[in-house]
Amino acid sequence: MARSESSPVGSRTGPDRSRGRKRDAEVIATAAAVFSERGYDGTSIRDIASALGLSKGSLYYYARTKEDLLFIVLESVHGENEQILAEVAALPDLDPVARIAAYVRRQVAFNLSNADRMSVYYSDLYRLGEDRLQTILRRRRAHGTFIAGLIRDGQRDGQIDRKIDSEIATDLVFSTVGRHFRWFQSDGRATIDEIAGLCARYAIGGLTGGPI
Repeated sequence: MARSESSPVGSRTGPDRSRGRKRDAEVIATAAAVFSERGYDGTSIRDIASALGLSKGSLYYYARTKEDLLFIVLESVHGENEQILAEVAALPDLDPVARIAAYVRRQVAFNLSNADRMSVYYSDLYRLGEDRLQTILRRRRAHGTFIAGLIRDGQRDGQIDRKIDSEIATDLVFSTVGRHFRWFQSDGRATIDEIAGLCARYAIGGLTGGPI
């Protein structure tokens, strides 16, 4: 988790490190919840400190500005998304189509399980300053490159229609991953796993013209 330069993270060991990670996660979750509820413009760093039960000065240990906190939240999203990508890339014995389906399932499940953070990601990404924005966009592009490569592999293998533009198809896959967290309710008609599976079926059906 990004902090100010004065943060003594490197000095943590043993139980202190474990407690620190738990507190990091709490700061991220609380900042995301407050941003999601109030909007970026309607949130002050004091609001987030209050929600955490901290003074504004104590919150400076983590971040000195509201944009610092936004960047921390968005970096946490990409940290976990990159883990999803790495895990899917490492799955053994999957053809390109099955690997795309695995990625979509895991990404949709993550989005639905982290509605506050994803709401902030989609609503407030472009509130970042240019350098930070480009950092996040570079990390996001890695996912597009991964999926586009799998689509081209599937086209070479004859699994995916060769007439489909791979870049457009990539955008359509990510549209399927999308913003389902905005309407999903955990006590609703479908579980996270069911929706994730349905999204994978839609994505693969669109690429292949048939079911998985």
